[in-house]
Amino acid sequence: MKLVRALAVIPFLVACDVDCTLIGCFNGLTIEVLNAPPGPLTVQAVAGGGPSSSVYTSSCPGSTNCGNTVYFQDFLPRDVRLTITTTAGSREVLVRPRYTTVYPNGKHCGGACQSGREVVTW
Repeated sequence: MKLVRALAVIPFLVACDVDCTLIGCFNGLTIEVLNAPPGPLTVQAVAGGGPSSSVYTSSCPGSTNCGNTVYFQDFLPRDVRLTITTTAGSREVLVRPRYTTVYPNGKHCGGACQSGREVVTW
């Protein structure tokens, strides 16, 4: 009887392995800037305060190339101060990103990543 139950489980385990792919993902934060003036923009993101702050910078050469969206890989701050610089000047915005756990191959396959997205208005 135990052998029959064990054999009944084997096809299920094999089916799970077949369903899992090798799709990867990255941890990170995406920032989209709405209503930015045409042309290039740069976003500097600072997490924390003081001399040990993490500072990341990302640029978008123009709205037609990247949709005024920048990505900070491996940057998952709780609070972040954004300095957005365009041809019309600079602005600062404080945000508290919310992150979602992403399983590109399904939860049963593992390989989870944290992904955040914030939309700010120029």
